[in-house]
Amino acid sequence: MDSYHFGFKDDLEDEDVAEEKIIYNSKDGMIFLIDCNKSMFSDDDENFFTTCIQCVQSTLKNKIIQNNRDLVGVVFFGTDKTKNTDNFEHIYIYQDLARPNAERIIEIENMLTDNWKTFHEDYGHNSNYQMSDVFWLCSLLFSKCTEKLGYQRILLFTNKDEPHMDKTEIVHCKTRANDLNKTGISLELLPLQLPNQTFDVNKFYKNILFIIHGEEIEQLPDTTEKLEGLLERVRCKERQKRVLRRLPLRIGDGVEATVGL
Repeated sequence: MDSYHFGFKDDLEDEDVAEEKIIYNSKDGMIFLIDCNKSMFSDDDENFFTTCIQCVQSTLKNKIIQNNRDLVGVVFFGTDKTKNTDNFEHIYIYQDLARPNAERIIEIENMLTDNWKTFHEDYGHNSNYQMSDVFWLCSLLFSKCTEKLGYQRILLFTNKDEPHMDKTEIVHCKTRANDLNKTGISLELLPLQLPNQTFDVNKFYKNILFIIHGEEIEQLPDTTEKLEGLLERVRCKERQKRVLRRLPLRIGDGVEATVGL
């Protein structure tokens, strides 16, 4: 965004330098938020859940290869078991927000190869969670992080276009969405659907995404349960418009603007 100088050029230039340092030096935070209802699983090795886990695996490996300082977390919701310090029921923090390392990748690979087959016994399924709690927990993970974060992003994977909730819970969800917006946390929806299915964003997520992004979403891009398409969408969500250089632009006598390229 252009910033105008009206006798405060030096102060604004100092702010620009500080902003550029934040852009180049900050770490980003990303939470993979994965719906674990029963329909996310099947006997086939290529099911919705394993596709999501492969996205996590690919992201962690890429960040290690790139020597990336970003933090990544993995949260399951809709599990029978609960694991989080705030005791939000049926929400399970599988991996807390931290830098990717070999141990975390091995844990993800074990889930991908064998552990998903016993997910029902190890974690279970339960739809009696509150979606507002899911959003709030992710917000808390970011706020409790001891490292300064730049971009903060939640990637939500689900095949359900209408979570089970009453009118009161819908109001709570909108409140939590507004909280995410105020704290600069982005929520990106990655819907999963079979070729003969339709994900209707109007049922629930349209209003939530509008509160966070400030844009009307009539429909989402075509999605697929296939790994390649989903991985590409995750990579697109990671790409950010970063300032490469700021140039002065003279508008008139005593008026200048700095333009970010």
